[in-house]
Amino acid sequence: MKQGIKDARYLGVSDNRILKLYKPPPFDAIRGFAISFDPKLVFTPSQLDKVELNMQASKILGKPEKTIKLDFPESDRVFISSDNLLLVRITTEKYKINLD
Repeated sequence: MKQGIKDARYLGVSDNRILKLYKPPPFDAIRGFAISFDPKLVFTPSQLDKVELNMQASKILGKPEKTIKLDFPESDRVFISSDNLLLVRITTEKYKINLD
């Protein structure tokens, strides 16, 4: 959690289809929400994709200021980068996939 960020115009939330941009709520509201289910703040978002948490987060964020449709080409390949390495590692370990 980047407490030092004070002048962000938007907070972005996305999946593989839509990017929603919100006016950032107060930092304390975001931090309080995160600590409510993970006091040590060691989770990754993909570990905690739960309907009730998503509903609470939606209440904190409110209505999106902008919604942008993402239009990526269909592919049966997953490209590994430094941005998704942790998620790839979690998935490969879960399904016992050897990347060698």
